[in-house]
Amino acid sequence: MNIEIELCGHKARLTGICSRPAYPPWQKEDELLVRVEFDQPYPEAIISTYISLPVKVYSCGEFLEVVKRDGEKQIAAAIAKHREEQEKYKREDEHKEALTAFAKRLEAEIEGAPALGSGV
Repeated sequence: MNIEIELCGHKARLTGICSRPAYPPWQKEDELLVRVEFDQPYPEAIISTYISLPVKVYSCGEFLEVVKRDGEKQIAAAIAKHREEQEKYKREDEHKEALTAFAKRLEAEIEGAPALGSGV
């Protein structure tokens, strides 16, 4: 399979279809997975993905329409989740840096203070 399509303003190719059986409780229903490969990576470094579709018989036109509609929703959700996670990691890194700086300042103050228990 090698069908050209545009998703979220990016050129891509549909390169295959496979099935995934239900796996309760995480995945409640069987689904089809359509592999999509992008010509250029997204800023989020997405070069390929799978789009999940309901299991049913599709006409060619209906299939492409559903892939486009559902794919754009799923890709937008994945990008939003990725950006949210990146912001979370950034906040965690900033917190860690601030905490490390605090610990270093405290250490420097303690090292520069008169010796504890020296009576000074």
